[in-house]
Amino acid sequence: MEGWVDWYKRVERAHGSIWQVTRIADALTLSLAPMDKDDNLLRSVGYFWSNSLNCFLFGSGPMTPTLMDVAMVLGLDVHSTCPSPFLLTECPYKKIVEKSSTRNWSRYINQHNKQTGPVSKREHIAFLNLWLDHFLFNGQTSQTPRRTRSNVWEHFEKSLIEVDGDLKAACKYCGLKLNTKSGTSSLRGHIANACQGIDSATRKRFKASMNKQPHEENFVFDPQICREAMNKFIIHAEIPFLKLEDPYLQPWINTMLPTFQVRGRHTIRSDCLKKYEDMKKELQTKLQNLDSHVCLTSYIWTSSQNIGYMVVTAHYVDPEFKLKKKIIWFKELEYPHLAYEISDELVLCMIDWGIRDKLFTLTLDNVSNNTSACELLIKSHKNELLFEGEHLHVRCSAHILNILVQDVMRLIHSVIEMIRELLKYIDSSVSRLQAFNSIASGMGLRPKAGIYLDIPTRWNSTFKMVREALKYKVALNSYAHRSYELAPSEEEWAKAEVICEFLKAFEELTLAVSAHRTPTAHKFLPLVLCIRHALKDPAWQSTDLLKQVATTMHSKFEKYWDPSEDNPYTESNPGRKKKEIAFNIALVIATFLDPRRKLGYLKFFYKKVWNDANKVDILVKHVLEWIRKYFLAYEERCASESCVVMTLVANEVSSKSESPCLGKRKLEEEFAEYMTHEQFDQSHKSEIDAYLEENIEKGGDDWDILAWWKCKSDKYPVLSTMERDFLAIPLSTVSSESAFSCGGRILGDHRSSLSPQMLEALICAKDWLFITNDLDLEAAGSSKSFEQANVKLYGWECLEQFGFHQRMVGLAQRIFLRTLLMEWGHSGKQETANVKRVIAVLLMSPAVSSSSTS
Repeated sequence: MEGWVDWYKRVERAHGSIWQVTRIADALTLSLAPMDKDDNLLRSVGYFWSNSLNCFLFGSGPMTPTLMDVAMVLGLDVHSTCPSPFLLTECPYKKIVEKSSTRNWSRYINQHNKQTGPVSKREHIAFLNLWLDHFLFNGQTSQTPRRTRSNVWEHFEKSLIEVDGDLKAACKYCGLKLNTKSGTSSLRGHIANACQGIDSATRKRFKASMNKQPHEENFVFDPQICREAMNKFIIHAEIPFLKLEDPYLQPWINTMLPTFQVRGRHTIRSDCLKKYEDMKKELQTKLQNLDSHVCLTSYIWTSSQNIGYMVVTAHYVDPEFKLKKKIIWFKELEYPHLAYEISDELVLCMIDWGIRDKLFTLTLDNVSNNTSACELLIKSHKNELLFEGEHLHVRCSAHILNILVQDVMRLIHSVIEMIRELLKYIDSSVSRLQAFNSIASGMGLRPKAGIYLDIPTRWNSTFKMVREALKYKVALNSYAHRSYELAPSEEEWAKAEVICEFLKAFEELTLAVSAHRTPTAHKFLPLVLCIRHALKDPAWQSTDLLKQVATTMHSKFEKYWDPSEDNPYTESNPGRKKKEIAFNIALVIATFLDPRRKLGYLKFFYKKVWNDANKVDILVKHVLEWIRKYFLAYEERCASESCVVMTLVANEVSSKSESPCLGKRKLEEEFAEYMTHEQFDQSHKSEIDAYLEENIEKGGDDWDILAWWKCKSDKYPVLSTMERDFLAIPLSTVSSESAFSCGGRILGDHRSSLSPQMLEALICAKDWLFITNDLDLEAAGSSKSFEQANVKLYGWECLEQFGFHQRMVGLAQRIFLRTLLMEWGHSGKQETANVKRVIAVLLMSPAVSSSSTS
C-alpha cells in the first residue's frame, strides 16, 4: 500500500508506547511486510449482516463489526456530530456501502494521511482504522491504494484520480480514465485492444506478457514446507532442542492447526543436521564455481569449558558485486595451538571445501603462532598462490588497534580496576542496585536497570564501561562513601575523562575496520594516516597526560604501521632487512581501486608521511609496478577463460563441418594466441590509464563502491575482476569472532553441551541463513534489531503455514476495542456523543460483550 511505511513510522514514533500496552505492536509491524488479502471478502460477509444484533452471523457464531463497518452503518465520519440516517434503517448492507461509505471513507483517510506536525488522536485512530481494514479484515470499499502486482500498471499513471467517489486510473497514452473497482480486467482490455495512443510494438509486448501471468492458487497446507520453515527458525533463533518438548507447545499449535504434530528433539536435531549438510553442498558448489578468489579469516576461541575452537570464515564478492561472508569451519582445536596445527587445520578446511586454488589472502590476529602458520601455508602451497603468496598474510587491524590502546589503558589501570570493582559490588545484589538507583534518582539521573560490566580483553567494552561510569560519577562517589567502598579521586576521574575523549576516535576506527558485510580493505591507508595524524598533531596533545598517551601509542605504532619505516624492496636495495611488520601491498592496491582516491591519494599519503618528492616518486612507482603485475596476472586468467569458451565454440562449429580446410583451424588458433600476447601491454596500459584519466568520484562513507564497479565492469573488465578480490579482503577477524558474540556469547552453556559436529552445524547454518530484508533496520544503526528482524521473518514464515494470520482476527478486534477506549476516553466534549454511539454499537455484539468481561 503506497505511503503506508512512511505513515507507520510517523505514527509509531508518537504512539508506539500505546501499541505496546495494548499488545498490537507486533501485528502492526507485520503490516510492513507484503500480505495478500481477499478482495471479495467484504461483499461476502455483507450477506451475513444482522441489523437487529449489529453483528455478522456466521456459521461458527456472531462476529463483531470493525470500526469501518460501524462507520458505514452510521453513514458518517467517525468524528462527525451529524445524526445517522442509516442507524435503524432496513436498507440492505450493500446499498449502504455503495451509496454512503466509499466517498466518506476515502475522504476520511486522505484527510488524516500525510499530515505534518504532531500526530493527533484523530490521525492515530485513522491510522489504526486503515490498518484493521486493509491488513486484518480485508476491507474492499475503502479503495485505498494497494500494491500493484499486475504489469498493466506500467501503462497507467501511478496516482489514482477520484471521479464521482470512485478511484480511476488514467492511461499514459490516451488519458482515458478507467474504473479500478472491479480489478484490472478493464485496464488490460483497454491496453490490449482499445487504446488509440499506444504504439503497436508496445501493445504486442503487452499481449505476449499477458499469457505468462501465473494464476494464484488457493493456499494448501504442506507439512513438509512447514517443517522446513520451523527448522530454519530453530537454527536462526537458537532454540534449544529440549524446548520443543515443552508441554504447552503442542497445545498452542493445536489452536492454529491441530493436524500438525511437533517432532521430538531427536528428530529436530536430525532435521537441522540434514539442513546444514544440504546448505553446505549448495555453498560448496557455489564457491568451487566462483570466478573470483576467496579471502579467509581465522580466529581461535576458548569456550567457558576451556575447549579451543577454530573458526574459518570465507569472504568473497559474487558475480553480482555483492560482498558475501560465510562461516565455513568451526572445529575443535586441541592444545597447544602450535603453528603447524593451525596450518594443518587451514589446509583441511580448504581441501574439504575445494578452494585450495582460490585462496587470495588470509587475515589473522597478530600473534607469533599465526605468523608462523601462515609461513608454513605459503611454503606448502606456493605454486597455488598468486605471486607465491607474497601478499597472503593480512594482519588483523582491529587486533593491532587493540594493542595500541591497551598501553593507553595501562595509564589509568588503577582507575579502571577501582571503577570495575565498585560496579561489580553494586551489581552483585538487587538491594545494592536499588540503593544506587535511589541515589541516582535523587540527583536527577536516570535509574539503571543493570550495571554495564566490561570484558577485560576487549578495550572498547572497557571504554564503554568507563564512559558510562563518568555519567554517574557523582552518584558512584556518593554510594561508595555511604557503603565505605573505594572510589576514584577527582584527579583520577579527570584523567579517565581525558583519555575517554581521546579513545572515542579509536572506537570509531575499530567499528569501521570491523564491518563484515561491507568492504573495508580500501579504508586501510586512510585509517593509518588518521592515527598517525592524531599522534603527531600538537592540537591533540593539549595536556601532559595526552602527550604521554601519544608517546605511548606512537612507540607501538612505529612497530606495526609507521610507513616512514617501510622502505620498499628494490633492485638497488636487495639486502634491506625486512621490517618486522610491513604494509601489505594488496591493501595499498585496494585504496588505488577506490574511484574516490586512485593514484592521487597514494601520492597524498606518502607526501604527508615524508614530504620528500624523491621518496614519494619511488614509493608510487613501486605500487604501480605491483598494480601492473597483478593486472597482467588477471588479464591472463581472463584471456584463458575466454580461450576456453572460444575453443568450445570452435570445436562445436568444426564438428558440424564435413570438409574443414587443410590446417586453417590450427592456424587461426595460433594467430589468436599470438594476438592475445601481443595485446597484453597495450590493453593493460589503456585500461589502467583510462581509469586514472576518469574524474575522481565524490561520495561519503555510505557510498557503494561495489555498485560503481558493477556499472563499470564492461568498461574495465580486468580491473573490475581485480576489484572483486581486493575489496573482499577483510581488515579484521571480527567476523569470525562474531560467531561467539551476539549481544553475548553464542557459545553459551546450552551450546557447550552439544557435540562438536552439531555445534558446527548450528553455528554455520545460522550464519548461512542470514538474510537482508526490506525493513532496512541495519541502516537505522541497530544491529540488534536487524538480528531480531531475521528471527521474526523466519518465525512468521513458520506461523503462516499454520494459518495464524487468519485466526488472530477475533483477538485483534478485542484488542482494538481496548485501544479505542484508551484513546477516546479523553476525547473532547464535541466528540463525546459520536464516540458513545460507536462504542455502544461495538459493545452490543454478543461476540465482544461476552469476551470483554474476561
